[in-house]
Amino acid sequence: MIGLSCPVTYNPADFIIEVTAGEYGPDHLDQMVNAVENGKVTRWCP
Repeated sequence: MIGLSCPVTYNPADFIIEVTAGEYGPDHLDQMVNAVENGKVTRWCP
């Protein structure tokens, strides 16, 4: 996977939205974009 860790008490969907909104910095967003472009991510599972 791409190395994102969703906190246990978080809703995974909210976590992905926050990551894509840039709340965790641009590095995570770049990792997600690169993984999708390379076909490495077939489903989102933080």
